[in-house]
Amino acid sequence: MFGHELHALIGQSLAPLYPRAEEYHHTGEAGLPAMRSTGMYSDQRIMRRRDGSLFWCHVSGRTLDRDDPYARAVWRFEDLSNQRPLTTPLTPREREIAQQLLGGGTSKQIARVLGISPRNVEAHRARPMRKIGAATQGKLVARLLGALWAAAGALAGVYRHRRHRRRPGVSAAAARPPGLVRWCFYAMAGARRQRYLWACP
Repeated sequence: MFGHELHALIGQSLAPLYPRAEEYHHTGEAGLPAMRSTGMYSDQRIMRRRDGSLFWCHVSGRTLDRDDPYARAVWRFEDLSNQRPLTTPLTPREREIAQQLLGGGTSKQIARVLGISPRNVEAHRARPMRKIGAATQGKLVARLLGALWAAAGALAGVYRHRRHRRRPGVSAAAARPPGLVRWCFYAMAGARRQRYLWACP
């Protein structure tokens, strides 16, 4: 996935797998509270291959020591290139903002994580919106989700049709679509709050 030989990574820091050292540190700071409180953390972030190319990656981890979460932890990396190709070049700060947006962060929450003001977050968010051609934040998230969004959107249409034609005796809960599809309903409707991202059980 990353293009490195296995022996080259054993016992080494994961910093070379990130576009910049600052992004490595900011990502670690963002996940630290969850690792300490629950022992687990996951998100979607842009990472770097050995040849310098960037790609979206889903990362999930579990620590063996909550007092020092990163000292002993198991991490899993999933390449999302097929579902979400990185076609629009983003600056380092824009990448950090994009990562936090996909995690459902509000401007104030993102500002706290990155150590900047909410106004700066909004300014950095506006630039990729212009680059991608997204008129709203919801559309920006949709574009960042790429092909995954398109597939889930198609599923949303199927579930919407099925729910409207629910058979007698089938409860609304049983006919309710899975979490990702329900998320699509909210996002495609232009919901402004971001906390619904990936939050539906």
